[in-house]
Amino acid sequence: MHSFYVKIYLYPTENGGRKRPVLNGYRPNIGFSGGNVTDGVLRIRSECINPGETHNGILSFYDDLNTEQIVKTNTLFTIQEGEKIIGCGTILRRKELNLIENRVISKI
Repeated sequence: MHSFYVKIYLYPTENGGRKRPVLNGYRPNIGFSGGNVTDGVLRIRSECINPGETHNGILSFYDDLNTEQIVKTNTLFTIQEGEKIIGCGTILRRKELNLIENRVISKI
């Protein structure tokens, strides 16, 4: 698993975004330049993110993504639901997992 601190922005509903907020643990598709798309899990400190809002959080990838070449600081990405792009974000920095986090996550 690879985790990163991120800043995300959900598009307002009138600009093609969702109609409802996303909750902590939201699992969108994440798109990177070059067409690389993978599943992610978004962890946020607030209860939810409403369309049109910007928040910081932690984005984790379970796929064996080639993170060293694709995901770097300041990498831009899209937040997708199927083919629909509902937001965007920026990788702020890599999050190093401690031993306890690795054990808990591996049981999920």
